[in-house]
Amino acid sequence: MTVCTTLGPPRLTKILAGTYVPVDAAKLSISTVQADLSLMAHAQTVLSGEIGVVILSVLLVHIAGFFVGM
Repeated sequence: MTVCTTLGPPRLTKILAGTYVPVDAAKLSISTVQADLSLMAHAQTVLSGEIGVVILSVLLVHIAGFFVGM
């Protein structure tokens, strides 16, 4: 699913908008993948620090509360 949403739109842009404006689908795909990879690297940096521990603990409390409340 993620691969489809990352690589699909540049091709659709070339098909749909390419008739009005010249679109290089390959460069658009590469820049989309680079943006996704940099976002994942940034998220990994944030989650590996103290804020990641806070997010994990809040998530676990909510999951436990869900199952206890059932």
